[in-house]
Amino acid sequence: MMKNYSIVLLGGSNSVMVNGLQKGLRGENVKLTNLALGSSISLQNLYELKREKNQEFLQVADLIITESNINEIANHHGYSFVPLSIILASVHWLYEELYRLKKKVLILLLPYNPSLYQYATAIDNAHRSCANQYGFNCIDMQGHYIRENMFGFYGGFGAHQMARLMSCFGQNIVKSIHLFKSPKQKVSCNVNPEFRILTPREMQTSAGGGGISLIRLQNSVFCEEAYPLQKGIRLQFPKNCAGWTLLGIHAWNNERPKNQCSSYNVYSSIRVMTQNRQISKSSSLIRLFNTLNTPLLLDDKSFCAFDETNCCTEKS
Repeated sequence: MMKNYSIVLLGGSNSVMVNGLQKGLRGENVKLTNLALGSSISLQNLYELKREKNQEFLQVADLIITESNINEIANHHGYSFVPLSIILASVHWLYEELYRLKKKVLILLLPYNPSLYQYATAIDNAHRSCANQYGFNCIDMQGHYIRENMFGFYGGFGAHQMARLMSCFGQNIVKSIHLFKSPKQKVSCNVNPEFRILTPREMQTSAGGGGISLIRLQNSVFCEEAYPLQKGIRLQFPKNCAGWTLLGIHAWNNERPKNQCSSYNVYSSIRVMTQNRQISKSSSLIRLFNTLNTPLLLDDKSFCAFDETNCCTEKS
């Protein structure tokens, strides 16, 4: 008889690709919960760990798989330019929260030529360090590609790995679940701050707005409840958010690109204001978890709104 397994997958677009890793992980004896999202760093993985709707899947998981190093290298060195300090903090936050779950964890370090990116090795080493600290399993494809000088092969695929290779990789992971070790016992984990997710249901509209009107957005991969930010309406943070620091924004820009433009080249912006500061974060025509380059300390007057000027202070 075959043992049944429950697997939770956290990661980026390499975990979303239909014929890639997730295809190999799916099988008759596997219930796969895929919580991955493209173009997002480990802070998005942490966000999924904290979402109420995911708690049941996490509690019954036999194995939690996470991969984010490619996204972190890309997000630091291009487009959004997320500061290295924020990326490294997010990595450490994620693994402490994963350790608290007391589940088998598998870290995948996917190959992304570190010779082309100044801080790629520092990012990869943060993942390796946490794997050692907590006793997590780690498959270091990045290190293997470096040792075997395989980046000539890798060059044809870039950030997205060859789908067939990743599918076979997933199948082999399933076959090896019984070999993966459990985390270490009694590792001190009291460094993290307290994390909170604020949903539109907890916020209020102002400046001519009525009550919260939620919509459901859905495509072939994702389904989310969302609040459409409209011109002239502010979405007010509750007063009990004063003193909290805003780290990221989960957004789904659902417009349609015109003239065959790439979804990545078209964006709108979300403005967040306090009494003393403001940022405007762009969001491309896809579903994203946007890490803020400038964490924002909220006060009792804080709100967010659609930025009509679309002059972002932070790219996406």
